[in-house]
Amino acid sequence: MRDQGDRYARKLADAGVPVQHLPVKGAIHGFLSFTGSVQLSRDILNQLSDAVATAFN
Repeated sequence: MRDQGDRYARKLADAGVPVQHLPVKGAIHGFLSFTGSVQLSRDILNQLSDAVATAFN
């Protein structure tokens, strides 16, 4: 899925869509489900929520 995400981000950027691509090395698929026990999950979720808040403010 990582390769698909990389390609999708590139295609969006090539089409002129603003993109912030955050590949997370060493993370497994679905790692955001573990925000209660994994600090990396909490950190990335916080980054994502900050980006969404910025986009809609």
